[in-house]
Amino acid sequence: MSEQEKRENDTSPTSMRRLVKWLLILGVGVPILVEAITFFGLVGRHVSESDEEQAAETQVHAQAPEVTIGDDLLSSTPMVERVVKAREWAYGEHWAFELTIALDSLPGKAYRIVFDSLRTKEGQLIADQKVLKWEAGDEQEEDLAQTVQWIMPPGDQPVSVRVRAFSGKDQQRPLKTQYVTFGKIPVQIRSEHEEDDGD
Repeated sequence: MSEQEKRENDTSPTSMRRLVKWLLILGVGVPILVEAITFFGLVGRHVSESDEEQAAETQVHAQAPEVTIGDDLLSSTPMVERVVKAREWAYGEHWAFELTIALDSLPGKAYRIVFDSLRTKEGQLIADQKVLKWEAGDEQEEDLAQTVQWIMPPGDQPVSVRVRAFSGKDQQRPLKTQYVTFGKIPVQIRSEHEEDDGD
């Protein structure tokens, strides 16, 4: 076959279709490959940052001051938020942690305590936010104590919690943000017919 015939074969419709096909594959495939590399890079960075944030929060929880019954929940706040009850109860597979906080005196203005990110002994993070509120008009002694409750994983125990305190009309900027750890929490096992006696 002469060189001229070879050139004619190389420029045949079949060869042109093959060339167009590869150009289309490259035109579509390269952008997809670039997008895939970018996507997986972003995902990997996000996972890495999440792991670092979780490790940092775990360290903060571990270094938090310990509180137990009778202690002031937060230091350096205008009110004394005393821990008057901290217990966990279990009824079969249902476990709950109850925490009662009482102010030593009635507030002269609105006061709020927000609990975030309760961490358990098994390392779980319970993001069920709880709020205690005292209004400026509260006048009765029974208004001083309020209780919050978290549903717990069966067999697990609370270890620490993030706490924020707010006072007055400014309910956006906390007076204090602090992590606290709990001392030994008693577990009350309830029978089928037992009722809460409030102790």
